[in-house]
Amino acid sequence: MSINNLMKYLRELRERGEDIISYLEQMVYKGNPLYEYIEFKILEFGDGIFKVSFPYKKELCRIGGSIHGGIIMTAIDHACGMAVLSVNEGRDQVTVELKVNFIKPLLKGPFTAIGKVVKKGRRIVIAEGEIYDANKELCALGMGTWYLIYE
Repeated sequence: MSINNLMKYLRELRERGEDIISYLEQMVYKGNPLYEYIEFKILEFGDGIFKVSFPYKKELCRIGGSIHGGIIMTAIDHACGMAVLSVNEGRDQVTVELKVNFIKPLLKGPFTAIGKVVKKGRRIVIAEGEIYDANKELCALGMGTWYLIYE
């Protein structure tokens, strides 16, 4: 399904008051090996915000037992990208740049990644992302830019 069709369908679900999160989990996560491996679980979606959780798994860790930086960046990119998707009027989108500060090792899960739209322009959207551990301590902070592709 294209982003354009996905957004149209999500708007229809919202208008009917149906469960958008279950639909997204089926459409975005099922059949996506990376997201299934990380075990993302959607907590919130809509109006410029997206929250997702993922567990601590040794398979996601670097030497030393903390979650690998690539997994952290993937979680922030995903959370911010989905927040952007929630305000995207049916266009495709791509990440243009993403910067992440690793504040504290991710050692105690489950973790929560939160993406928030900071500013939406006609073609460019700025979003910020945060990852918290099970103790609600901030472990990573990111900011990125997404480009909306017109068809």
